[in-house]
Amino acid sequence: MALLHGLRTSNFKCIAAHVNYGLRGAESVDDENCVRAFCEKHAIALEVFRVKEEDWNGHAGSTQEAARSIRYTWFNDLLRKHQAAAIITAHHANDQTETMLYQFVRGGGGKSVSGMAERAGNLIRPMLAITKTKVLEYVDEFAIPWRQDSSNETTHYARNVVRLEWMPIIERMNPTIHDTIQQRSVWMHQEQALVEWGAQVFLEKNIRHDEGVEILAVTSLLASRFMDVVLWKWLAASNFSSQQVVQIAEHLKNESSTEAAWYFSMTHRVCIQGGYIACAQLVEHAMDVIDELPWSNASMSIDYCSEAEVEFTVDSKRQYLDAAIMMFPFTIRTWTEGDRFHPLGAPGQQKISDFLVHAKISAWRKSTVQVLIAGDEITAVLKHRISEKFKKSGSTQRCVRIQFI
Repeated sequence: MALLHGLRTSNFKCIAAHVNYGLRGAESVDDENCVRAFCEKHAIALEVFRVKEEDWNGHAGSTQEAARSIRYTWFNDLLRKHQAAAIITAHHANDQTETMLYQFVRGGGGKSVSGMAERAGNLIRPMLAITKTKVLEYVDEFAIPWRQDSSNETTHYARNVVRLEWMPIIERMNPTIHDTIQQRSVWMHQEQALVEWGAQVFLEKNIRHDEGVEILAVTSLLASRFMDVVLWKWLAASNFSSQQVVQIAEHLKNESSTEAAWYFSMTHRVCIQGGYIACAQLVEHAMDVIDELPWSNASMSIDYCSEAEVEFTVDSKRQYLDAAIMMFPFTIRTWTEGDRFHPLGAPGQQKISDFLVHAKISAWRKSTVQVLIAGDEITAVLKHRISEKFKKSGSTQRCVRIQFI
């Protein structure tokens, strides 16, 4: 209410947004009526959202976390509806202190213990430097009506324990704690921006990109002396949790095995092997069945060509097979354990797993390797080697040409 009064008297064009969760019965109704009466008296546009039981569905976490998700989703809807410039909230200095202490006790780091930013995108908190005492003096001076949320007076919520039990002790020890904390928060947000910039510079300089895989040398990370922070800045974007990043960092510090180690988030996978850490998006390779040529997908095309059109290259962009002995249907799928074929130039059959080891294919590449099957025989390990049986010979007149995009 103090914020709304301040915006109105400063001639900002604003819309009041009130959420009625209906969790406190008549008290919730009185809260809404208080806001409505003030807005009607001062000709302030008002939007009210009354939360229904079904609105809570799909929101994880505590009641407070779910309520926050509900209101900010609605606030952003209002931004678009009214083509507004910003969401403005009345978080004050005491809120900031409580937030930073609470996050610190929960074991947070970096951004989480830096507190709330005065501006984050289209969200503005103009009262962060103002203590609750000053806010109360302001509402008294201008006779601004306001309501006390009775749920703030219970220690049922962990956040309220900080406010009701810890803060009185801390304020006695340091009466200026809220001013000090807010100043530290501003500095910490600047420090975080500097960390973000430094980590990004390091990653841009040291990450190698290979067909959708991001690869980083472990030696570079260890030499940086800020490996844990860089790993977090890198992998958090791929939905790895802080606990997973800690596990990965410990693994890198103690890596001695040549075996590949894997870590998975909901969207990505990390592989550590041979002094490198690789991160790639999880992709399900569907099985393709081909009944006629030409055929193509996003990564390759397959067609016919004459023997005279065969053009071998030093890279792996093309493979050729003798069309005369290729039988439909063709099938493309990811290789599986037990798959065997006769690699071109080898004395006999090999397991594909052994072939990939001998070819020194990294673990993060192995899992994406696909094979082309004609009839029921593997004719090629795509991008790597064709089968001896299906190679072009002196009698070949027409070839199946595979070209990788």
